[in-house]
Amino acid sequence: MKYQPLSINQKKVLEAILAKAQDNGFSDISIREIQSITGLKSLRGVTLQLEALEKSGLICRKRGESGIEVNIALLQSKEMVSIPLMTSAIPAGY
Repeated sequence: MKYQPLSINQKKVLEAILAKAQDNGFSDISIREIQSITGLKSLRGVTLQLEALEKSGLICRKRGESGIEVNIALLQSKEMVSIPLMTSAIPAGY
């Protein structure tokens, strides 16, 4: 798995979702609300950002239901920190 930081639009969408989900970890924000908050031009653009966030494991959307579940680790921390993991060997001397 390759480390990739969030894009600017993904950060905007995630912040909008987190603002609604601070109480219970579940956000009932609609795609239109996200569009108006973030300033994205189309609903498809919002959907693409949501799909990318879901693929990275930050949110979970259930088909046929409204609402977005947020990864609990994001709610525990007030500040999101990205830490890349290095999984290769490093040469070391004595």
